[in-house]
Amino acid sequence: MRCRFWKRRKASLRPTEPTDRAHSPKPPISKRPTNASTTDGSHDPVGLSATAQQTLATASPLPVVESDGSASKTLLWIRAYDAICEDDPELVAAYKAVLSRKMRPEVVCDIGADSDDNAENARQEMDRQVQEGLRRTEKAAARMDKIHDGVRVVSSVKELISTAAKHAPEAAAAWAGICLLLAILENPLTESKALRDGISHVVSRMDWYWCLSRLLETTHAETSGMRDELQKHIGHLYKKLLSHQMKSVCTLFRGRASTIARDMIKLDDWANALQSVRDAETVVQRDIDTFHDSEVRALLNDISKQAIDQHAQLQDISRAIRETDQNQEERQQDERTKKCLADLRLTDPRDDMRRIEDTKGGLFRGASNWILSSDDFRRWHSADDARLLWIKGDPGKGKTMLMITIVDELERQRPTTSSTALSYFFCQGTDENLNNAAAVLRGLIYILCDQQPSLTSHLHAQYDHAGAKLFQDGNSFYALSKVLENILQDKRLHRAYLAVDALDECMTEQDQLLRFVAGPGMASPRVRWVVSSRNIPRIEDLLKAGSPEGLPGSEVRLSLEVTQNAEQVALAVSAFIDHKLLTIGSLQKDHKTRDQVRDVMREKANGTFLWVALVVDKLRRTNIWDMLEVLHELPQKLEDLYGRMIQQIRNLERKDPEFCRLVLSAAILAYRPLHLTELAIVSGLPAEISDHTDRVQKVVALCGSFLTVKESVVYVIHQSVKDYLSDRASQTVFPSSPGQVHRTMFVQSVEALSNGRLRRDMYDLRRLGTTIGNVKIPKPDPLASVRYSCIHWARHFCDARSGNSCSETEDLERIEGFIRRVFLYWLEAAALLQRMSEIIVSIRQLETALKAQSCKDQVMSLISDAVRFALHNRHEEPRWVNLKSVIESSWSPCMQTLEGHSRPVESVAFSPDGRQIASGSFDRTIKVWDRKSGACTQTLKGHGHWVHSVAFSPDGRQIASGSYDRTIKVWDCKSGACMQTLKGHGRPVLSVAFLPDGRQIASGSVDDTIKVWDCESGACTQTLEGHSGTVHSVAFSPDGRQIASGSYDRTIKVWDRESGACMQTLEGHVGPVHSVAFSRDSQEIASGSGENERPVAPSGLPAV
Repeated sequence: MRCRFWKRRKASLRPTEPTDRAHSPKPPISKRPTNASTTDGSHDPVGLSATAQQTLATASPLPVVESDGSASKTLLWIRAYDAICEDDPELVAAYKAVLSRKMRPEVVCDIGADSDDNAENARQEMDRQVQEGLRRTEKAAARMDKIHDGVRVVSSVKELISTAAKHAPEAAAAWAGICLLLAILENPLTESKALRDGISHVVSRMDWYWCLSRLLETTHAETSGMRDELQKHIGHLYKKLLSHQMKSVCTLFRGRASTIARDMIKLDDWANALQSVRDAETVVQRDIDTFHDSEVRALLNDISKQAIDQHAQLQDISRAIRETDQNQEERQQDERTKKCLADLRLTDPRDDMRRIEDTKGGLFRGASNWILSSDDFRRWHSADDARLLWIKGDPGKGKTMLMITIVDELERQRPTTSSTALSYFFCQGTDENLNNAAAVLRGLIYILCDQQPSLTSHLHAQYDHAGAKLFQDGNSFYALSKVLENILQDKRLHRAYLAVDALDECMTEQDQLLRFVAGPGMASPRVRWVVSSRNIPRIEDLLKAGSPEGLPGSEVRLSLEVTQNAEQVALAVSAFIDHKLLTIGSLQKDHKTRDQVRDVMREKANGTFLWVALVVDKLRRTNIWDMLEVLHELPQKLEDLYGRMIQQIRNLERKDPEFCRLVLSAAILAYRPLHLTELAIVSGLPAEISDHTDRVQKVVALCGSFLTVKESVVYVIHQSVKDYLSDRASQTVFPSSPGQVHRTMFVQSVEALSNGRLRRDMYDLRRLGTTIGNVKIPKPDPLASVRYSCIHWARHFCDARSGNSCSETEDLERIEGFIRRVFLYWLEAAALLQRMSEIIVSIRQLETALKAQSCKDQVMSLISDAVRFALHNRHEEPRWVNLKSVIESSWSPCMQTLEGHSRPVESVAFSPDGRQIASGSFDRTIKVWDRKSGACTQTLKGHGHWVHSVAFSPDGRQIASGSYDRTIKVWDCKSGACMQTLKGHGRPVLSVAFLPDGRQIASGSVDDTIKVWDCESGACTQTLEGHSGTVHSVAFSPDGRQIASGSYDRTIKVWDRESGACMQTLEGHVGPVHSVAFSRDSQEIASGSGENERPVAPSGLPAV
């Protein structure tokens, strides 16, 4: 849509005057339209009283006296409008822009163009604007009546404007503005009270203002000598009124009128602006009191009194709407917060903690409460300088149960109404939802925001732009770490306790998580961390290296192997043994055997809770007369115990050892715990077992204590089990190789997906365009058994190929057949599972893996089409699909469309490694995108105006942005933090570029200069002057010796970087130069201009 601004011409809003105005009759003061509500005799709260209306209707026309023959031809509204055009043309231009855009968006306003440059057309167009505005007030009137029943102020004002527009077209500029000003009453939350009060005052007194100009036409002859003075004062009042109204309109709609700049129009001093209108009213009122007769004076006084009542009623409406809108806003904010937290939630750590506790047999406080009375815990809990408690110990020492005990105690101490927060996370290496740093931060933030919803403001700052992708892309850890850092710095938090269990089981971005905990995480003295892990030197090194400066005692280490704590652990294990033996029913009647078993277990347990749990599980399946013998045979060390369990599996009858191997290998290599139905598919169990869930569960039971089942989900009992089976017992679990198991899982997944489990409309929605929020999962869920396979089959294929375990031809044929038969159904399933982003990533990984293996062209072409199809249609169907089923013969060159900016995008740049894209927009933000997935990974906010240029640093760690706010900002790509703001340009910055070594930044500006900045200090080291027009583009040569600049003065200049001297001025363009770039060898420069040509000029410069 094209929209022009009106030219600044005084005649543009003037109505056509009659050719013989002196002899044309003047209409008397019009009778005010009677509100329908007065028919029952009730008082009209806005219009005139009955007496005043009668006086106005029956008053005889008074003779008109013209002092100089020109006064009657002078239209006061036009004179007031013209005066404002003279005094403040920028304000008038902005006002007209708002009217043309806001009131007539479907019409191209060419008022003032040469072809339509006459006053009659201008008046007619403004009349149309008024009528459009009147239509808009219907919405406001309806809303007022609903919220404030019986008050018809807006309806009455609408009637007044309608009548006035017919009888006083010269005031059309005022009526059009009043129509827009009613919008402030629809949504009064957005502007200041002073502005609202001023608008209410003006709207309520429009009746009075309207009558004033008519009174000049009805003065008695004997008062004609004072007419000019009154006319001057009324004209001054109209000017003040129009100015106030224009500024109000521009303020209300400044976000929609791109021509309005805050530094162009002074919009803030509303109290003084309203006072100037009132002062002008006082002067006019004094004039009227001096010479008008009693009837006219009574009329105007009555209107004035009614205006006072009307003003009060408008304020009542405004207050009522503010309360209503505030409640609505709170409800909407609650809904946004709920959606944000729903997208943030990967799992609820509170549920994870209780599941882990249940899986480990429940919390026995007799074996863990000792931690609460230990000196280390007490110091951490009470000392101001102890911000980190690190519990470390070998596998099976009960670290997780100690953490649960600490969390329960802190929860017990935390009042529900307190500003003290408690958040925690339990890592599990066997679950991809619980074994990465981003998941840890998601869990911690989720509980904090759930406990104190006000903290979600820190989350909304990024979520409102990126949506759920904020939590899913490859940079989610860095975005979330900034969110958590801001939350922990929030002064509304009196104290925050954060607990993270099993740091060693955080498999992805563990180092970054440790640096965050020991660095920004402990920056606030109000924050306390408690973490646990195995005895891993690297964890200790990173926790020490990142601890806050000046806080050498901020870390408290509680090692379960040191003498004092080892004694406590031994006592706890003894109590745990007593507790667990109570669960073996056969021992409760044989106290002698029970005591003997207890003594042997205490001797062999070696302070390891996991050993006790595994042995007791073994004894439950042993006859009481064999228990002591079995117990003596069991090894003391945990790994030796695992070895014995593996040997027992080998000794099973018939095919049971192989079935156990299939189940164990799948459970170990799966990317998350598997449901029994999922395990049945991917493990490769024969159909006579996999088709029956109870039989699958029996095979799981044959695996001994390595696996446990909770709510039909199979879990590896402990991370040490996974480590042992993957290493010491790998020959048993993976007789060929782990890659071969990955291939089995890939083959089984693809076969299951291809053989009828995927079909069209799997959830029987029967309607196109159903939103995912309205989808109800049917029971039974047809996707339940293939959820894992849908998401992860391609990943297993890639892992199998990395281990050289794929059959080239056979596996490629499987993939080709899968894509040809069920590709669209697969995408539908991914959408129903709300995992489309992961699907796209997996297809890209598949494409990369096949390219690396030089796959045959036919399959590669098919995969490439699949990638592009998924990317192209991830939001909706292609635009080229229509009712005639016309399909493009080939794919569009467009690989992806990245959507997210709310205004035009002015600049884009690839990161040096090609993995990211930065974009700068008129919405004042920079967005960073993942090239493969198309997800927005960062939204950088801070500029006060349009962002016109973005550039990556050579190492890809920083982004520079140039803005119309006259600054350059340098951003950290990982954290999204603004590292520096470079100030010095006097006009907008249109171009930025990094020196190839990253040490300097060059910027070009509308102020006709190029500035060179030092990246480390932020100082401006050079200002290059010589252009006579805007510098639209700057570029460093690859060798770093030269700077090229393109300007609106139609030239390109080449500068010496060291000296700042202009070495060459390249002329030849006949239009502004918009872009310049060096060749790789720094010997040529390409430039782009507006005249449809691209000169390429050799730099021709000697070596420097």
